[in-house]
Amino acid sequence: MPLPVVWSEREYPHYRDCVFSAWLDVLVFAGFTNYPLGIYTNAEREAFERAGSHIAETATTMAQASENSTNRYNLDLHPLDVSLSSALTRIGTGIILFGRNGNLPSGDSWRRWDPSFSGIHAVSVFPLGNGKSRVLDPEAPMGFQGDEVSNTKILKWASGVGDARYARENEFQSTFLGFHITVHKGVYTVYHPERYTHALKEKRTVTFSRTSGAPVWHGVPGFWEVAKGGLYSWYFVNGHSGLAFETEKVYRLGNGKIIYQPVSPGS
Repeated sequence: MPLPVVWSEREYPHYRDCVFSAWLDVLVFAGFTNYPLGIYTNAEREAFERAGSHIAETATTMAQASENSTNRYNLDLHPLDVSLSSALTRIGTGIILFGRNGNLPSGDSWRRWDPSFSGIHAVSVFPLGNGKSRVLDPEAPMGFQGDEVSNTKILKWASGVGDARYARENEFQSTFLGFHITVHKGVYTVYHPERYTHALKEKRTVTFSRTSGAPVWHGVPGFWEVAKGGLYSWYFVNGHSGLAFETEKVYRLGNGKIIYQPVSPGS
């Protein structure tokens, strides 16, 4: 797939947290595009930042970003399993990498987005071969295509910091499989709605002794038809079935993993 563009941390007049922006760009490269608030949006970046125990708008570790990524997307990047110099030769991978802007001289083009900043920073890196990689700096504007940088310079920038995670190209590319419902212990009302009008006609009550799940078909907003099992063809209806229930989209990733993404039961 084409390399991603910068998912910027810039939201005038402030910079946000570079780690979450760079992490998102690696997810995009790995084929993941199912962002609840939209790809390349400030709103999604901010929601990602607030998806874990990390205190928003403070410095972030890879472990904290990993927690947030698992919570929001049910996905995680891999800890780097080779030296950084070796990783920079692996075409077809995306890397989120910590480094220090102050490792490069004042006036270096890498530092042009915030020349006075010399501290620890995070970028995403995509090896190109022939000793070069594409660097996407979250301080750049949204949609910027990045810079082609020598791996020697990247290693200098990362020296003394170096924590990194990676993903392979398209390993998180997803195929939509359908919807899933989760109901909890208690009594629910299910319906056979009238065709076309969806008026709530025939109904029955069902008692669940424990949390249970099933595949469902999505009808008009708020109507979820059970696709398998003892309640086949009965509908759970948001706001009418009694207790709250959860609905999710089900995807198969390029690496074979099945993931569930919450969707509003009223949608």
